[in-house]
Amino acid sequence: MRKLNSKIITDFISEKGNDTIHKTYVAYTPLDEYICFAVAESYDNDTETNSAKIAVETVLSEFEKKPSLKRLRNYLACANEQILLHSVKCKRKVSIAIILSDYTRMRYAVCGNTKIHVHYGTVFSHISKTQTKHQELEEEQKIIYADPAETHNLIEYLGKGKHIRPYISRKIALQDGSTILVSTSNVTTSISDIELLDALEHANKNQELLCNIEEMLLSKKGEKAVGSYSIVSIAVEKAFQEDNTKRKKRKRICWTVGIAMVLCLLLGAIILYAIRSKDRKKMEEIQELTGKGTNYIEYGNYAKAFDTYETASEKTDQLSLTNWQFIKEKTELKNKVSKKKAVLATIEDADIAIKENDYNTAKRLYLQVREQAKYEGEEKIYEHACSRLEYINQMLETKQLSAIGDMYLSTEDYKQAIESYKEAIELLKQTDEVELRGEIQTKIYDAVQKQKEIKKKEQTKQKKKKKAKLDKQLIQIKAYLTTANKLLSQENTDGANELYQKAVSVYENLSSSDKDTDKVYEQIVALEQSITEVKEMKKEAEEKQEQKEQEEQEQKQKQEIEKKQKKAQSYMLKAAELARKNKKKKAITYYEKALGIYENLNIWDDQVDKIYDAIEELEGK
Repeated sequence: MRKLNSKIITDFISEKGNDTIHKTYVAYTPLDEYICFAVAESYDNDTETNSAKIAVETVLSEFEKKPSLKRLRNYLACANEQILLHSVKCKRKVSIAIILSDYTRMRYAVCGNTKIHVHYGTVFSHISKTQTKHQELEEEQKIIYADPAETHNLIEYLGKGKHIRPYISRKIALQDGSTILVSTSNVTTSISDIELLDALEHANKNQELLCNIEEMLLSKKGEKAVGSYSIVSIAVEKAFQEDNTKRKKRKRICWTVGIAMVLCLLLGAIILYAIRSKDRKKMEEIQELTGKGTNYIEYGNYAKAFDTYETASEKTDQLSLTNWQFIKEKTELKNKVSKKKAVLATIEDADIAIKENDYNTAKRLYLQVREQAKYEGEEKIYEHACSRLEYINQMLETKQLSAIGDMYLSTEDYKQAIESYKEAIELLKQTDEVELRGEIQTKIYDAVQKQKEIKKKEQTKQKKKKKAKLDKQLIQIKAYLTTANKLLSQENTDGANELYQKAVSVYENLSSSDKDTDKVYEQIVALEQSITEVKEMKKEAEEKQEQKEQEEQEQKQKQEIEKKQKKAQSYMLKAAELARKNKKKKAITYYEKALGIYENLNIWDDQVDKIYDAIEELEGK
């Protein structure tokens, strides 16, 4: 339909020049609704296969499968994939230009150093840009005129890699009488745009235009110096004219729908803004309340903080989670407020338990608070819970000590009771429990008073016991003294002294002293003096008796010595007589007996010397 109602004339020149094989390739495929032109140029060293031909045929093949102005990038991707697959012996490098039209509009794609000129009237309405280093430098205004070395320095080309970045134009309307030129690098680097424009002005047909351009190329470089080149001329004599009535109607419908959609979007935006503004305001109020609650926590006013978070919790209940606005923020805020409120509620319950003296419940609740605060990272609440737990432990220990004191008090062990109460008081000094401290102080006072009463009774009892014991001891001492005096009158000092020692021992162990003890002491002293006097008298008599006995003994010893001396003298006389009779041995025996008597008596006088001389004389003879 479109092809029949339009007229597009295509002519081209494609020569291999002085190259071993043709390095360029031109082809196009007209369909009823679309037409596709492809011009490619290869730069590799393969002398058997034209890489440009592979690229062009791949593009046209893909075009025939799915013709569309929107699929230019897909056609180039498939061509690049085929070039990469054929890059086995050597790396293939291809520039390509594609023009795709629906006979009313056109789009083109350029990858590499091929160039497209669109001529309408007397000027070029469109000139494509090459993907070369020269083009890049020219856009950066570093060079003005073409440098052949830089024009062949490609930035993008087929075969570069898996991903390429070709230039793809927007849709361009086809104008009746316009001409489209597609040329490879040998043409674009040798002939300027002005020269091409001049050739277009002096040519009436495509063939004439192509011949003029070829002549200019050959005249500049010479036939032998020119490599492969291709020039395509597409003359648009008549473009397909679409039905404008339907187009305008469709355009009106689109505008109406667009305006309606814009109005709906605007209304939705206003409603959304209102909802967001309302939610934001509520969230700001809640955040303000949570900020106040946090400040109360910092100041340690947990009751006020709980009231504040309770108000914040009521406001979070008013937040909607079904209007798609700040869902994440509202959920986080709700969770934050509910968790903090739960912790503060636990603190409130624990404080009530403390007021009711239910310290075990309070301890359990504050342990929960401490664990939750540690998990949530609430340092202030964690410190408060630790402080309250320490206080609770002190109160529990105080109550325990007070109960132990009461137990001791019930068993009348007042000393232990007072000690327990005092330990409880020491613990309470670290707290502000003045009332409880006063109660325990009262218990201490009562215990001390009862202890004093018992002590007083005990002292009275002890006094009576001491008195009875003292009386008993005094009677015993008096009995000892009486008996001792009787024995002393019989001059039995040993018996009297023994009883005296017993009396002294009992006296030293007396439990107390009074007038009777003083009298007893005087009697003991008197007995001691009497015993001493009797002992002295007995001693004097004994000494006289001993002296008498000694004198008698000495007299006896003296008589005994005289008797022995006389016996020794008789032995000496008998020995002298025997010596005269010349009985030496018997004489010596009697002398020795006399000498033995003198030795026993330890007498060493002249008589002994005489005996020794007599014995020597007898032994000498």
